[in-house]
Amino acid sequence: MKYLYLITLTLLIFSCGKKQQPFQEFQNSTTEEVVQEIPAIEEIDQTTDNQHPDYPKQIDIDFDKHKDILDMILLLPDTVFTTWGWDIAERQSWYNEIKKNNYYIDDDPLYFNQSYFEPHTAGFSIIDGYWTITIYRATDQSIYIVTDDVVGDSNSIHILEVKENEIVNSYTQEEVFGNFENLVTLPNINSDCLDKIQGAELSIYDVNLDDKQIIEFESSWYHTKDEYQYCLKGNTIQYRFNPDTKQFDIQKIYWKPKPKY
Repeated sequence: MKYLYLITLTLLIFSCGKKQQPFQEFQNSTTEEVVQEIPAIEEIDQTTDNQHPDYPKQIDIDFDKHKDILDMILLLPDTVFTTWGWDIAERQSWYNEIKKNNYYIDDDPLYFNQSYFEPHTAGFSIIDGYWTITIYRATDQSIYIVTDDVVGDSNSIHILEVKENEIVNSYTQEEVFGNFENLVTLPNINSDCLDKIQGAELSIYDVNLDDKQIIEFESSWYHTKDEYQYCLKGNTIQYRFNPDTKQFDIQKIYWKPKPKY
């Protein structure tokens, strides 16, 4: 009887061990399959494209050819830069770099970008604005400087007279160029025109300073001849610098064609 019991117990142990083996094999197989199905994690590329591959860049300026306008920029008081800062120390460093190398390095694509640079005039974009300078030579060897600081619809114009590299006079825009609205408005207009002009924003205009002798003040794009010819003389005033009198004389007030929107 005891012998029979031992045989039965042995068979049960053997049977249980055999049943566990397929489960163990399945468990091992499943684990291997799961491990194999997990893809390798790719290394994240942390490099970024250079949005301004041209910067820093070299801006060539022949110092001797442009010395007069460079000298005038260096001479300007800080107050001329009404909406942005370009102090005398920064201008001196910029001037010295050009004097030494006949170029300067522009390392900021969003600030102080040169648009043009000629012996008598220069223009720079300043973030969301624009700054221009033009010099006019008088018969007595003095130089008149006109600068325009433009931000949005606003113009800040400065006029300086320089003699022997020293500022001898400064003038307001109205002293030199008069009042734009008064100059372009026809005399003896009726009340309808008065109402129309009051809402016409004639204080908003563009100033063209790139010519050696001519300056033009041009009113907003919607001041067209068809719309305002019975109220205004024109939408543009053209001035010419007289080197003998050192005055900006009005040459004409006329209608400049405007694009249709």
